[in-house]
Amino acid sequence: MGAVLAWSALLMPADPNRFRVKTVALIGKRAGYVCSNPDCLAMTTGAAKNPQSSVSVGEAAHIYGANPQSARHRPEMSSAERSDVTNGIWLCGVCHKLVDDDEDRFPAGLLFEWKRAHDNLIATNVGKAGALIRERYVQRKLEELGRLTYLAEQIILEKPDAWEFKLTAELLRSGCEPVLQRWEAFKAGLYILPTEMVHTNTDAIRWVKVRLAEAQQLAKAFSALVNDEFNKAWGPVGQAGSETQIVHVCDLFAEFCRSALQWEERGRFTSLPEPFGEVHAVLNEAGGMLDEAAKVPRYMIDNFAGHIRPGAYDLKLKLDLPAGFDGRFTGAIGRLQANIAE
Repeated sequence: MGAVLAWSALLMPADPNRFRVKTVALIGKRAGYVCSNPDCLAMTTGAAKNPQSSVSVGEAAHIYGANPQSARHRPEMSSAERSDVTNGIWLCGVCHKLVDDDEDRFPAGLLFEWKRAHDNLIATNVGKAGALIRERYVQRKLEELGRLTYLAEQIILEKPDAWEFKLTAELLRSGCEPVLQRWEAFKAGLYILPTEMVHTNTDAIRWVKVRLAEAQQLAKAFSALVNDEFNKAWGPVGQAGSETQIVHVCDLFAEFCRSALQWEERGRFTSLPEPFGEVHAVLNEAGGMLDEAAKVPRYMIDNFAGHIRPGAYDLKLKLDLPAGFDGRFTGAIGRLQANIAE
């Protein structure tokens, strides 16, 4: 009688922060399987004793660390971003350990510079004059685009799949994050600014009118950016977008966020004459555009910063006044007019 052997194993889910197999292969091929440390340049693959096999000592290293305890870890990055080809550099095992053991000596910016210089070196060695000419063109274009993060520059250089959306995600993160952090501090009352004093009723009326007009202009700008300008920069489906336009519209969106925050700050840190107290309080309820604006960079990062899933994407934003605002504001204006008339 035969024996029955029962065997079971617990299959742990793959770490989403690690590179996929095809990503590792791509990073290695782009580097010519040569260590990207310019002081090393060791070959990382070659013949083994067995004529049917080869040996490899090369590794795809993370520029921004995969896990919280890793070197150069950026907690705000998504797992997809950390495991994307743009965040990888090919190193030999020795250099990989070297850069991860001393992140102060080997910051992320330096590794991006290594990677870019190594791409040029490999292009030269394999005789790709066209690639070198294109690199010079791209470098000139980067200079024209202004100061970008290393990751944004790498996306422009490598042009991975859906690069337009990945570039937008990185630009919005770097451009909007400081403003949105300050917005959260503003809502929590963590800072104050000098109070602007409006002394006369006439000046206060003018102030209220200007504030309402500015809110309308901000709402119009927000709608145009989200509904029109991003799509123009990305280009028609199936066609490449424009780096210049993407940088431009992301700069405009960051500027919108700064303007919206300044609008909120002026509302809180302005003192109006006593009869305008209720109008001032109600008018300050009309903000909240930044809460909707904050959804845009987060949506782009969550969906497009790393591996892209095919399909249609839809983000719904709502720019509207709080419930009952019109009634409260109309009532406050009526009572204000009655107080002034007295």
